[in-house]
Amino acid sequence: MRWIEENPFVRLAAGASAIFGLIVVWETSQQIKIDLADREQDRIDNALGKLNTRAAGDTGRGAALTLLYIKGWDIATFDQSCEAVGNWVVRKPVGNATSDEPGCVAAPIIRDLRFVQASPTWKDRLLENWRSFRNEPRYDYGRYFFWGTRIFRNVRLDETVLVNLKIDRQYFQYIDLDGADIADGQMTRSRVGGSFEGALFNGADLSGSLLSGSFKGANFKFANLTSTGFESVVDIKSAKFEAAMAWADLPPVTYEDKSILDKTKSTVKEAVSPFVPLLNAYPLPLNLLESMTFCAPPMINGEPQSASERPDVREGKCDKVAAINVFEDAVERFKKAIGAN
Repeated sequence: MRWIEENPFVRLAAGASAIFGLIVVWETSQQIKIDLADREQDRIDNALGKLNTRAAGDTGRGAALTLLYIKGWDIATFDQSCEAVGNWVVRKPVGNATSDEPGCVAAPIIRDLRFVQASPTWKDRLLENWRSFRNEPRYDYGRYFFWGTRIFRNVRLDETVLVNLKIDRQYFQYIDLDGADIADGQMTRSRVGGSFEGALFNGADLSGSLLSGSFKGANFKFANLTSTGFESVVDIKSAKFEAAMAWADLPPVTYEDKSILDKTKSTVKEAVSPFVPLLNAYPLPLNLLESMTFCAPPMINGEPQSASERPDVREGKCDKVAAINVFEDAVERFKKAIGAN
């Protein structure tokens, strides 16, 4: 047997066999990568096909958009409004009307749309500290903080039905949600600017988000508006807040109504700073708050429980607090924040 082990031809054959085996393994791994890439491309092609096809109802648009979001695509590229992909018709003039009237007959249903930003890890926090020394941008608007967030611009979802929507820690510079049905959806800890005219947020969780734009005719019935900020109150007086809920110490607030500074009779120079409306929250008009339900915060050892540890305000027992008390407490916090007399 020893002569076999020492035979140079045998040893050469063994070496060649080993090399051949390595080549086979490498080629197999490369083929697996190619197959996986092909499958991934098939998934993307399938998603693109769904988003670019005009069809009302539920055709898988939510999963398609979610996939492309995860892959880093610009979702604004895909107009998913009823006008673009739903059953949109131009009706003939009725009566004395002088022009045709376009309208959505059957809306696209977008189910299980997920735009979620992961919470930062300790490594992310170290990186953020390093970036701060390099003056790299981050998005920080008072209580509204967006960690490594992509900015989405000009997203159209108007006249759609959004089922099981989940948006968390996102930044939309302009989104069209006119006439959209977002009932029972989630849009939390996000900065969302755009148009929300006639949008239905019935039962939606909007806690911790900062919204800006037009809210004419929007409906927030049964919505969770804990710490929800409205950067502009344009047309918000026509919105419906019936039975919306929030913790009494974290009511919905506004940041841009500069007339509120006059109401405080503040004489400090900081009160006229352009940064004050963003950095200091003022409550929504009392008549809007009066249509809402406010619950006293849960107490732990005589102190209000941390906001991040509280359950949804709509769950469990609610010890109601009068809207006037919520309003006055919020005004006092505002005055204290700007040093008003």
